[in-house]
Amino acid sequence: MQAPPAPAVPSKGAPPAGRVVLAVGLEDALAGEIERGVARIGYQVRRIPADGTLFPQLCSLVPAAVIASVSDRGEGILDLCRQSKKDPRTSQIPFLFLSPSRDQVLVSRAIQAGADGMLQIPASLETVLERLLRLLERRSRPSAPTEAAGSSMGTDDPRAARLAKRILTVDELPGMPFVAAKIVETIQDVRSGAADLAKVISMDQAVSAQVLRVANSAFYGQSGKVGDISKAVVLIGFSEIANLVVTVSVLDLFRDGCRTLDPVRFWEHSLGTALVAKALARETRSAPEGEAFLCGLLHDIGKVALDRLVPDEYGKVLERVRIGGGLVREAEREAFGENHSFFGGVLGGRWNLPPGIRMAVSCHHVPQSVERYDYSQVQLVRLVCLADILCKASGMGWAGDHQCEEGTRRLWSLLRLPRERVAQVVTGALADLRMIREQMGLAAPSGEVRGKRLPDAPRVIVAVEGDRPIVLTQMALLCEPYEVAVAERWTQLEAAIDAGPPPRAVVVDILEAPPDSVLLGLVRQSPKLRGIPILLVCPRRDGMPWRAPDGTAVIDRPLDADAYRCAVRKATGLAS
Repeated sequence: MQAPPAPAVPSKGAPPAGRVVLAVGLEDALAGEIERGVARIGYQVRRIPADGTLFPQLCSLVPAAVIASVSDRGEGILDLCRQSKKDPRTSQIPFLFLSPSRDQVLVSRAIQAGADGMLQIPASLETVLERLLRLLERRSRPSAPTEAAGSSMGTDDPRAARLAKRILTVDELPGMPFVAAKIVETIQDVRSGAADLAKVISMDQAVSAQVLRVANSAFYGQSGKVGDISKAVVLIGFSEIANLVVTVSVLDLFRDGCRTLDPVRFWEHSLGTALVAKALARETRSAPEGEAFLCGLLHDIGKVALDRLVPDEYGKVLERVRIGGGLVREAEREAFGENHSFFGGVLGGRWNLPPGIRMAVSCHHVPQSVERYDYSQVQLVRLVCLADILCKASGMGWAGDHQCEEGTRRLWSLLRLPRERVAQVVTGALADLRMIREQMGLAAPSGEVRGKRLPDAPRVIVAVEGDRPIVLTQMALLCEPYEVAVAERWTQLEAAIDAGPPPRAVVVDILEAPPDSVLLGLVRQSPKLRGIPILLVCPRRDGMPWRAPDGTAVIDRPLDADAYRCAVRKATGLAS
């Protein structure tokens, strides 16, 4: 049998099909930096001058995106964009314009031409690359599996089956807000552009007004510059505006749907999870940022279904968890046969959510169950799982309980991020959450400090036994006004003590250890820590708590983040 011919090898330097970014009229230095930036994710840059042969070259290359320099006299670039949007061969290609001017006439002309984004230069290379990569991720979004895990799975429990049937059939459940549903549909369509998004948002005047209010805030750096939705989409970005619209709409959904859950605090947890998931997606480049945000925002919609359909029973579930501790999802399963993830998948099916979002809703507590699916969708589930843990640990909102799961070492290792960088992601999300809430006119919870540092921030040392990818006892203090130092091993303890003023408290964090822990003994014997309050965080043995040495407070693991923060406040003298 004759061997099959070898596949053709492209000539050296030939750009791979669909992996080209067309740079039009850019200065060589900027084009070179962009070329090196996109090369990290497998794209090449083709540079061309801004002359009369633009459209034929565009049709020949069919690039993944176009980034072009445009000025008051840049009619050729605008014409290229207009032609591209009208031609079916090129209508899906996103255009990012760079302009030294913020002239409103030029912005309007760019919008009319069909621009997908516009940045004023000079801008940092990081800003340019971030906006370009967002456009690329929308264009190259992989297809979702045809059926999300858990979205159509049955249940053997008759109680869960009856509730699922009610979710699918009754009219008393709130529907997905119309504008939010259309936004999700629009961003899933790679053919959609800025004009399509602006048209959808403008359908709801109340949402449009709220979006413009937030878009003109200091959070987006556009104070007073955004006069209409079309300009907001171009100046702030397609994904950012889409996320903002869904965020505003989902708050109204929660207010309408929640009976026993606090809708604002529940929304805060959902938004916090969305912000952290989006940041982790950006840091790891493992999933599209926009999809990670939506998955995080909607991951707990099953709780809304339960709270609306069976408010009395669900209120009892929440009260039982509040008094006795534990995980709300375990109490849900005892009461209803399945937990909120299952019912959220059913509700997502009724709302016709994309399969990837339904998968994250259904499986964010069991990410190991989706390993056979498309890699990008699996990563979304993992990111939402980790974001949910981090948000609960750091006190972003409330979704029924404060108990933190550790997460497996393998799951955390998928981030490939240093622990310090994860802490920065969480701190940034806390700040963003606070600013968005303020811009939407929402009052802060009573007694909230949210990471605001005092002039002389009290130090807390968190000493941990064993190498860990994440330290939840550190994460839980990020929303508090402390300076937190982490000592991973007993050998680092002395260095942590000497690195600053005496700590107000020392937390000894033990995953599995006998009561005569070496680390605890060293902390108690250190002359530099004499008189300093010690908090021991450790698991119970055979259901019984450790009998702590004198002067040592014991906090059970799994960690109840809220109770832990209260104990640290008391130990440091910050308790009210």
